[in-house]
Amino acid sequence: MLKSPFESAESTLLITQYVKENYPNAIVYPIQGNHEFSPMNLQDLSEENNIVIDMISNVWRDWMAPDVYEQFRKKSYYDNLASNHPKATEELKSKMEGTRIIAMNLQSCYFFNFYLFSELGDELHELEWLERTFREMEIKGEKAIVIAHIPPGSEDCMESFSQRYQALMDRFQNVVRTSLFGHVHSEFFNI
Repeated sequence: MLKSPFESAESTLLITQYVKENYPNAIVYPIQGNHEFSPMNLQDLSEENNIVIDMISNVWRDWMAPDVYEQFRKKSYYDNLASNHPKATEELKSKMEGTRIIAMNLQSCYFFNFYLFSELGDELHELEWLERTFREMEIKGEKAIVIAHIPPGSEDCMESFSQRYQALMDRFQNVVRTSLFGHVHSEFFNI
């Protein structure tokens, strides 16, 4: 039996609804992982419009400025000045001034995303975008917090992608303050 393309994303919708109902003032910078897609792990990055990204971007819309929402819908990744979050308080705006959230879709490096085997590399042109964004941030004196689901350098992220990502982290260590990832179900720190 074929699964609905929304079946795996239903948990994301339920969790989003729970957070919105129980923590209405929460400041959330969302990004998807490999479990939002059905079949699980598989996101065809060549699709111009992904129905799952459209669905989750709509429920996450309250957590994104309009231009960030459009960027996420079109590319499935985004950057956002932390202080421009729709629910940002004056305290957050003050503390996070000049800090940009870089939310990456690392389905583009996920070893179990079998769509990648037809074209290994940076199918979303995300690393090119990341380098361009870091260069602009460096000129402006901004700082970055990178968030994603799959950690580059892990066994689940393709080595060629991980090496290019690491080169960017080394080059722009003056810009990147921290990187936060999920996926591995354990807590660890790399310094």
